[in-house]
Amino acid sequence: MALGEPKVSADTFEWHYQIRNDSAQDIWVCGNLEIHCCEVHLAHDNETLLIQRRLNLPAERLPGLQPFGRYVRLRKGETRTELVSFSLPIQPEYVVSQRRQERPLEHATHVVLEIGYYAGDLLGMILNSVHEAEMYSRKYPPYLAPEKYDPSYHLGGTTEAFLGLNNEGRASKSEWISVPYTWQTFKGERTLRLAADGVRIPYLEQDRQVPRPDLTKCTRAEMEFTPSALDFFFPYANEQSLLSPSEKQHLQSMHIVVVNDQELLRTLAQEVRKGVRDSFVWEHGAAQLTCYNDDQRLASLRVYDGSKTVTSQGQIFQYEYPGGLRSLSGVTAQVRAFDRRIQCAANLRDLWYRFRLYHRVKGTIPRQPSGEGPKSYPRAAKWCDDISSAYRSLGKAVLQPLKCPIADGRCHYAMNPACAYGSVPNKVLLFETKSGWNQHGGPELFTFDNHDPKGGLVLLNDGTVKFIRTEEELKQLRWK
Repeated sequence: MALGEPKVSADTFEWHYQIRNDSAQDIWVCGNLEIHCCEVHLAHDNETLLIQRRLNLPAERLPGLQPFGRYVRLRKGETRTELVSFSLPIQPEYVVSQRRQERPLEHATHVVLEIGYYAGDLLGMILNSVHEAEMYSRKYPPYLAPEKYDPSYHLGGTTEAFLGLNNEGRASKSEWISVPYTWQTFKGERTLRLAADGVRIPYLEQDRQVPRPDLTKCTRAEMEFTPSALDFFFPYANEQSLLSPSEKQHLQSMHIVVVNDQELLRTLAQEVRKGVRDSFVWEHGAAQLTCYNDDQRLASLRVYDGSKTVTSQGQIFQYEYPGGLRSLSGVTAQVRAFDRRIQCAANLRDLWYRFRLYHRVKGTIPRQPSGEGPKSYPRAAKWCDDISSAYRSLGKAVLQPLKCPIADGRCHYAMNPACAYGSVPNKVLLFETKSGWNQHGGPELFTFDNHDPKGGLVLLNDGTVKFIRTEEELKQLRWK
């Protein structure tokens, strides 16, 4: 990790730093905790401000809700630049640590930042842990409490339940994973640690209401993007891969957008008021959002990837999973159309995980140690029924990825019956079609009409999603 010096001003503490993956494998860095932004409090020496963004912490108390960590993928050689920021005086945030009694204003003279990460295939490690428990009727003797020994107990208990724990419905599925706190039963998390002396940080051991920005009187807003709208709206490579060179160029040319749509502004104001206090942002795609009431300036916020804001006092707010400030995707008709394409692709990625794990979840649980059965996909003629039945524990969410976000009907995808679990990686598995149920066949069912600009999405057997724009591109795909 490379870091700059922490800065303390009259009302803000901030610290910029970088995380670089110099290892030979992927690492998964804890981006933030989804219910609580992180652990923030004075250590036992009453002089060290301890900021902990990791899950491998002993539980000194029972949290009100099970915390979740969002672990972000960092490939070999990649760097992630982040900012930790607080408005002053800093107030505590406890996740599993024991609270101190309220005290008068104190000052930290030392600050420590700890960030958790996993090395390797985090999703594979989690699914294997869950599957190991699924394969046995009783993993531990009945006199042992599973919550103390079995990580699968806290990871949803079953494969399909883990996928439903905040891990479906987002476009960047391959870039971050939501992991619940497991009371230290799930092993392997390592810790990055930064420390700095020579600071004087006001700290008040007291829970206080932090006012959210009030944009209710906003009649006009300006968004200035840094470096461009492309990185702001679609920060991940797998999202940008679904855009054509001309579409990416268009977004890169968007530097300032003026928003006059009053309904959109009202929705934005409502969303901003629902922000949850946070402390970290990924300094990648950003926009300066300035709001006016006629010609009078009301507020100015720094917005990062449509999901977090930073006020002029340095306070960070995060917004509801999975979409963040969803209204911002409607600032122009083109951005809205691109966003819906990305959301449609998210459906196909969700379905890919369901297909690849289908052989694990289709049977009766608990399973016996005799084996999990052959690796297979659902029956092509009944694939919607089979998927809905196997993942029925997800409740209403079981049908969510079957429907294109901009089309009417039950299901807008068809299965290629020529694609099996062991087929070559580039063979078409699922593809967009008109509304139907259990649709299966070849390119004759493909539709270009669900999106504007025209085109349709295909899912390949290795999980790759492509946006097909022409008949020629469709013919070049591998169907048999």
